[in-house]
Amino acid sequence: MVDLLAQGKKIQRFTSDGGGEYVNNELKAYLETNGIKFIPTHPYTPQENPLVEKMNGVLVDKMRAVMHAANLPEVLRPEVLQYVVDVDNLSPTKALKGMTPTEKLTGKKPDMVRLKLCGCIGYVFIPKEVRKNGLATKAESALFFGFPKIGHGYRLLHLRTGKMVEARDKGQQYYYPQTPYVPVPVEYVQSGQCESRLERQYEK
Repeated sequence: MVDLLAQGKKIQRFTSDGGGEYVNNELKAYLETNGIKFIPTHPYTPQENPLVEKMNGVLVDKMRAVMHAANLPEVLRPEVLQYVVDVDNLSPTKALKGMTPTEKLTGKKPDMVRLKLCGCIGYVFIPKEVRKNGLATKAESALFFGFPKIGHGYRLLHLRTGKMVEARDKGQQYYYPQTPYVPVPVEYVQSGQCESRLERQYEK
């Protein structure tokens, strides 16, 4: 919402349930300052906000399908859900007469070339300044999970450490789009197991 206002977009109303993250003086003051009408729903009545509730259900169903296809553990649900939302915003919709939400918002056609399958294997470039020695590997395996919220590049799960990282967009040096989609065993990316398993491989 802040980004939309910064771009000069006009938001007429804001509807939410009665959660504390929404119903508070700070948010109310922000909405009033920007001329946005706040319409809270009544407790236990999601039908008062049908468009959002329906979309939430659609996105969750897509998230389940992606997680099943990539064989990902539940701990990665937030990352997969964000990926699904990003793809949805890059997809043409009948409501916009075949235009994507991203194009409607920015006025530019989205670049689909950089989009990959969620959970597919890529490589994170390791700068020479942080390599152990001259014979150390120049890249390490990572799983693709979308794009950073700010700037260009890729959002990846670094398999050796089990941490989410953001790699700069600098061609195939940072990510290889030709790498085939490979389902990864659940235990391979679970917290704690991923790092120890790969470290043992490097020690050999």
